[in-house]
Amino acid sequence: MADISGPKFDLKEIQKVSDIQTIYAECGNTFFLHYHLKNSGMKKHINTLLDEGVVYVGASAGSICAGKTSAMALWKGWDDPTVVPGDFTVRKAFCVSSVKDMSLAWVASGMR
Repeated sequence: MADISGPKFDLKEIQKVSDIQTIYAECGNTFFLHYHLKNSGMKKHINTLLDEGVVYVGASAGSICAGKTSAMALWKGWDDPTVVPGDFTVRKAFCVSSVKDMSLAWVASGMR
């Protein structure tokens, strides 16, 4: 298990782990998580792992970031998008490229 919860982590260290089977993304502010996944380079790495068959599981913000957009986080004022620069309300966190991957994102978010 690799914990990358801190603001600074070495992506190269994560890439050295060859037996990743599951990625778990925790809850929190969706826009904060989305911003840091993109700017850290982790988004691209997660997409590569998904293409290799790794399972992605997310809780709350972690599952919203795997969806088509982050707009759901605005529903009922759940998350404040102004915590990060830029507009992350309609951008994809993960480029879900197949029906199989999309169904994994839906299962992670409790949607079917």
